[in-house]
Amino acid sequence: MTSTAAGAPTSTPSNPAGSGTGFIAAAIAVTAWGGSGVVAKWISMGALAIVAYRFAFYALIIGGMRAASGHRVGWNAFRQSIVGGLLLSADVALFFTAVKLTTVVNATIVGSLQPLLLTAYGVRFLGERVQRRDLLLGLIALAGVFVIVLSGGNSGEQNIWGDLAAVGALLCWSSYFVVAKR
Repeated sequence: MTSTAAGAPTSTPSNPAGSGTGFIAAAIAVTAWGGSGVVAKWISMGALAIVAYRFAFYALIIGGMRAASGHRVGWNAFRQSIVGGLLLSADVALFFTAVKLTTVVNATIVGSLQPLLLTAYGVRFLGERVQRRDLLLGLIALAGVFVIVLSGGNSGEQNIWGDLAAVGALLCWSSYFVVAKR
């Protein structure tokens, strides 16, 4: 994209506005990310092995894309992203462990509590204000998650260690967002 004298972006022939490429990439990523927990439940491989393969695969793809575009990751970028990367890794490892040890329903419901944690963090530490309407809509959305997830049935056995791993994943995922905000 190029800019006008006033700084407003304009479309260029190589990347016309509204091309849909970003939307398609986001749809693929969200679908892969969302379906991975269910798939992990039924793969006989251990949770940490799945995580290792998953991150290795992503690293190859992203590394290849960056190399092809001539960009390199410098030490400063690595240093700034290490905490977020570790939190994301811990989230995925704990979530896949939770899925292996408890029901997908339990792990998903625990994970759906993230907006509550981040809202509380935002109010307490960022000075955010939550309007009643926003709180009501958030609670309706959360209730919708519970209804949809619970209507899917309960496959597998419940396990306190799996539930605790899901809580750990929730805390790591929420912390990842807090670190990324900084």
